[in-house]
Amino acid sequence: MIEKKAYLKPTIVRHSVGVTNKFGRPPVTVPQESIEGFPINDLAGKYGSPLYILSVEQLRQKYRDMNRAFTTRYPKAQIAYSYKTNYLKSVCSILHQEGAWAEVVSGFEYDIARDLKTAGEKIIFNGPYKTKEELRRAFKNGSMINVDNFDEIQVCEEVAEEFGRILPVGVRINMDLNSPPWHKFGFNVEAGHAFEAVKRIQSGGKLEVVGLHIHTGTYVDDVNIYAMAAQGLVNFYTHIKNQLGITLKYWDIGGGYASHNTLNWAWQSSEFTCPSFDDYAEAICPVLMNGPFQANEMPRLFLEPGRALVDEPFSMITSVVAQK
Repeated sequence: MIEKKAYLKPTIVRHSVGVTNKFGRPPVTVPQESIEGFPINDLAGKYGSPLYILSVEQLRQKYRDMNRAFTTRYPKAQIAYSYKTNYLKSVCSILHQEGAWAEVVSGFEYDIARDLKTAGEKIIFNGPYKTKEELRRAFKNGSMINVDNFDEIQVCEEVAEEFGRILPVGVRINMDLNSPPWHKFGFNVEAGHAFEAVKRIQSGGKLEVVGLHIHTGTYVDDVNIYAMAAQGLVNFYTHIKNQLGITLKYWDIGGGYASHNTLNWAWQSSEFTCPSFDDYAEAICPVLMNGPFQANEMPRLFLEPGRALVDEPFSMITSVVAQK
């Protein structure tokens, strides 16, 4: 005979809003009455809602903080703002004023960069699909093109034949860094595809590998992943330099840097989990500084931040129209 357990009546336990407990992180609502000193009610009354507000000063400061964090540790670091994150011309223009280059993934974004008078040689053209005409224009303007697949290599060689000269390209690679691995784009290192791509380009005689590009993921708040990516770049550069005699002009460690906006699934507030720009730089730069190069051959380091720059400077004002 199974003994029946004693009945315990249900209880209600009070939880403090915003405090982490075994049930997760309850939502927290902090009343905010103004943005940069401007009353929210006045802004909504004048411009209506929904209304996006950009703090220009905060945007500029974000750029300056990131730029300082990396250039103090790697003197040839250069930020190339990720247009796809927010390609409003005002946002891109402000960041260009601060010294940012442009990182684009489509002809549409390339047009925006050129409309803003961004020099062709200060545009990085990434992405899995670039038309032949877009590649012609980018090469003609001296932009950096990171190839993503073998078919694109073939198209770039066709453009090189048309131009009658050897064209410089970067190669997008990926590695087994996180779980699940970020294998969406580029050539995998561990499987040998990245080396095959570099060797294929060099053997064709129409293109020259001058750069490596990697993107570790999105909202990556674990700086160890960037440290592993940096070490992977160093190892792969060493390999292709020894085997194929390649000297890089740049390496690009991409974007994915987290912001202080907490994601829905996060257990803790981003206040406690989001690394600082100094944390990211400290994980990346010392590793790259040990790369296979002399001081006069230091590759330029490109960074492609998006949300880490524009997420927090933006606010959205909305009005409650009904309760359900």
